[in-house]
Amino acid sequence: MREILFRGKRKDNNKWIYGNLYHQKYYSGHRYFIIKRIGIVIDDNKVIDMNIIRAEEIIPETVGQYTGIKDENGEKIFEGDIIEYRDDIGEIMGKGIVEYDYKNGGYEVIRPNLNYYPMVLSPYGRIIGNKYDNPELLGGGKE
Repeated sequence: MREILFRGKRKDNNKWIYGNLYHQKYYSGHRYFIIKRIGIVIDDNKVIDMNIIRAEEIIPETVGQYTGIKDENGEKIFEGDIIEYRDDIGEIMGKGIVEYDYKNGGYEVIRPNLNYYPMVLSPYGRIIGNKYDNPELLGGGKE
């Protein structure tokens, strides 16, 4: 079974947090949270509560889901990651952003400023950053 995991940048300190996504709708708008289980409470060697969770409000634009694929270094690939990808003999072919394609129902590597079709996401590559922290990795120049 595929692991369902999300990430987002916390609103209070701009750091990444990983866990389950929770969306709350208000009359005045929407708020998004990452929920994670932080452990159990033990008193006198007895488990008192196993459902201690923590909710951190996140910046909605930074939400990304784990794709279920790891890169060549074993790192989990999330939507918004920037991948340097290789062909099947190991030659670097370029870089692009991981996005979900709703039309085709799968994750792809979108190559900015190119007229080629997107590439299907595969483990032939490595994460070199993400579009939120490292947008300069995609700017200008030869791919």
